[in-house]
Amino acid sequence: MTRRGLFQSGGLAALLGASGGAGKARAALEVGPGLYESIGVKPVINCKGTFTVISGSLVLPEVLQAMAEASKHFVHIDELMDAVGARIAEITGAESAIVTTGCAAALAHATAGVIAGGDPEKIRRLPDMDGLPNEVIAPDYSRNVYDHAIRMVGARMITVRSLEEMAAAIGPRTAMVMVLASPSDTGEFGLEPIAKLAHEHGVPVLVDAAAEGLTIVVVCLVMRTHVAQDLPTCHRVPQLFRRRLLQSGYLEGKGKREQPESRDQEFHA
Repeated sequence: MTRRGLFQSGGLAALLGASGGAGKARAALEVGPGLYESIGVKPVINCKGTFTVISGSLVLPEVLQAMAEASKHFVHIDELMDAVGARIAEITGAESAIVTTGCAAALAHATAGVIAGGDPEKIRRLPDMDGLPNEVIAPDYSRNVYDHAIRMVGARMITVRSLEEMAAAIGPRTAMVMVLASPSDTGEFGLEPIAKLAHEHGVPVLVDAAAEGLTIVVVCLVMRTHVAQDLPTCHRVPQLFRRRLLQSGYLEGKGKREQPESRDQEFHA
């Protein structure tokens, strides 16, 4: 069975039925208003907001049109990533940008970029942190389940509860500071004084702004912080698209981490 035939006949459900695993005939996939019901998924009425757990948000028609046009051509992924990053940076005013497959991926890439930069030897060593700065400082209100994306690179989280604790925690092993954009990131121990203290010590700041709108980008760029933002939840694009806005120096090794093939590699039929 070809891939096209697999999807036309109901996808994986049809495959299971054909193999006898389901024990009964499966309905065909309906490409139309009843798409979700045809695979056994019940659509919900969203009275909550733009949350990933209920698929983020609805995609704008112009985004769907752009996706349809893009799907008609082959391009080199490295070139596409660079061009899209440059376009996002131009629109937002950031030094540079990169699109990742999720905000967790953005956090992981940012952490790896800060720790290893563009050094191929350091990149290949991750998550081995021997001899590398591996401590990520975070205010207590910023600790959450998603900071596993930072820890999975090999980093160690250091939780602080005041500027005094943060100043004492900064040392030669400090890689960066992470702040979760939230109602708690204001005041005497908010993002602004945290960024000021970090920059006084030459430490980069990463803001997890997954649930924030475009206004957070302006605020963070003024404070010279890096931003990991969730495009689907607030800006009505497909659920796998997130962006990371950051200073250009930390993007040097992103191609080596994300795409092992060289842009100059020859492709043969």
